[in-house]
Amino acid sequence: HCIELRLGFGLEVLEPGECSLITVAGMGGLMICDILERSENVARTASQLILQPNTCEYDLRKYLYENGYVIEDEKGVRDGDHCYLAVSCHKEENSEKLDEYKKAVGDNGINQIANELLMKKLLDFLRQNNTIKE
Repeated sequence: HCIELRLGFGLEVLEPGECSLITVAGMGGLMICDILERSENVARTASQLILQPNTCEYDLRKYLYENGYVIEDEKGVRDGDHCYLAVSCHKEENSEKLDEYKKAVGDNGINQIANELLMKKLLDFLRQNNTIKE
């Protein structure tokens, strides 16, 4: 087995059908959306995408639903004091369009870690809007 290294932006270094599983992790949800958008022809041919946004989870989920991706599973993952969301999805024609609630919290319910993530996001939002003080 060998590893081939390529230098480029996101999935632009890949050809359609070259990868069956694509992982995009460790960046904001908007950047992940941009990567998928710029290489839609590559992303749609993968049988599975694993996405891990550090921010803007709602925007990523909204992009996925509006562009024909089906979210198969979502898990909250804790790393020390940080909580992250991991999303497994794939492209599907005639995918179901979800309402705003499911775009915000997902279609698979909220587990304990995802609940902590939601609380963290809410507290961050309230702090940014000077609604609460430290």
